[in-house]
Amino acid sequence: MLYTLLPALWLCWPLRRNRDALFRSDLLSLKDFALFQNLHDLFTIDSGIYARWYVNSLLYAVLVRRSVPW
Repeated sequence: MLYTLLPALWLCWPLRRNRDALFRSDLLSLKDFALFQNLHDLFTIDSGIYARWYVNSLLYAVLVRRSVPW
């Protein structure tokens, strides 16, 4: 199970770091915690285009799942 979760955790781990901390060697350190600022930046870039993409993907996944009789 850890084998399947490790890549997802490795992708999510840098999300909580600020931009300068990403390029230092202490990637696993808990200092420079900036998760909420990073999420704010993500959802406000280009007038919130990421949120629209996310909602579109979510709707597509839900609607296709309901239309396919598996």
